[in-house]
Amino acid sequence: MAKDPSLRAFKCPTCGAPLEPEVGTLTMKCSYCGSTVIIPESLRTAPPSSGPTLGEVFQFGLNGVDLNQIVGNAMHLPQAISLAQQGKVDEAASIYSQITGMKHDDAVAAVQRMAAGHAVSLTPGRPGATWQTFETSFSQPKMEVASPPASGSAEPTASRSGGRSCGLLFAIIAAVVLLIGGLLAGAFILWGGGGSAVSVSSLMPIGFASQIMSFGSEGIGAGMFQDPRSIGVDGSGRISVADYQDGRVQTFDPSGKYLSGFSVSTGGKKVYLQAMAIDRNGNVYLAHDQKIFVSDMTGKKTAEVGDDTHDYESAVIGGDGRLYAIANSETIVRFNPDYTIDLEIPDTFTTVTGDSDIDTHLAVDGLGNMYILGAFHYLVLKYSPQGTFVNQFGGEAKDAAVSEPAKFTAPTAIAVDGYGRVFVSDFFDIKVFDADGTYLDKIGMDKGAVFGMAFDDQNNLHLVTNQNLVMKYKVRPPVSK
Repeated sequence: MAKDPSLRAFKCPTCGAPLEPEVGTLTMKCSYCGSTVIIPESLRTAPPSSGPTLGEVFQFGLNGVDLNQIVGNAMHLPQAISLAQQGKVDEAASIYSQITGMKHDDAVAAVQRMAAGHAVSLTPGRPGATWQTFETSFSQPKMEVASPPASGSAEPTASRSGGRSCGLLFAIIAAVVLLIGGLLAGAFILWGGGGSAVSVSSLMPIGFASQIMSFGSEGIGAGMFQDPRSIGVDGSGRISVADYQDGRVQTFDPSGKYLSGFSVSTGGKKVYLQAMAIDRNGNVYLAHDQKIFVSDMTGKKTAEVGDDTHDYESAVIGGDGRLYAIANSETIVRFNPDYTIDLEIPDTFTTVTGDSDIDTHLAVDGLGNMYILGAFHYLVLKYSPQGTFVNQFGGEAKDAAVSEPAKFTAPTAIAVDGYGRVFVSDFFDIKVFDADGTYLDKIGMDKGAVFGMAFDDQNNLHLVTNQNLVMKYKVRPPVSK
């Protein structure tokens, strides 16, 4: 996805999916069909001046500590301050409220103080604290990592080769580092320009969801992925991931450590895994070759589900513990424990909208309500446990270049948590709805397109992206009424 929100979107010439060019690149890979696309000259943007990445900044001395969400929240503060200084206090307060969870009136007061250069707290009810503002008048951004200080020394030495445009941002990040200073094995040297002093006392991941783990890389070795599109979690928290193109299924412990794996591609035969599901007992359900194959986590087959009239394209374990599937593009099928068919809802989208859908995805809540996502319709249809159509929600976003609440640009996956909330992954984010389809919130995504989602028994969200990453999020429970 684009790193600069000002960049305009264009469409993939192969599949028509909306694309956003990366800053400083001439080509990009389509997240949906995998095609390499040449970025139109009018949309190309010069790369930013060289300098270390945030990952490089935090790599030194923080191995094993995930600061993605902490830094992500802090990075929105300069925008809020800038808007407040321009007199756009309400807009600034809205951003600040999203970061801190403060009420709007309290957020207004906070951003006004920040714009005036005063210290504030990101934690409601706690006082602010200031630190020395980073200052420089130099150009050419540069960062150096100093050797660990001698015993008793606590202050890093600032490089005098810093850029003038990043001071406030990295002052904020510096404060985050200072808050967890006991974890540092060495010292950081930040570059930056002048800016107002802002307090980040007790900064913690705040918002609807916080990333608490990620792992994965590209490859064919243990713990590496080629084209992961399905994910599942068993009752013990073990995470299984299925690669679409090479037929591999890999299982990891709850911390992301590789445990075991197997492949359904044998004898040189190519097998495409269209979907995978895991039940609480660790049974693996794989949809491929028009059937659903059941095995244990070693790959030993225990059952096979299929017949001459159903082309099974997915396998889903509902919140009620039962096996569900999509057959023939848009027909929902529910199974008995012996894998005989218990319920069938044929032609879901054709019946409701008059048009069929060939890219559908299914999720089922703990009561047996079924939610089927149609990517071509940009809609979610809800069906009762009895198979009766209840309602529909979603719709196509008017502007493919921005995230629009409650509307979809390119939906790819769907899941339901233990509270009955419906999560739909879209091009820019994961949108969250209540059981009736009312839009609630979103989870921002910048690690590629989400191809699969699953919840564990603690209502943590696990997802897998086309950047060969598995990520785990802690999601805020509903507010008690």
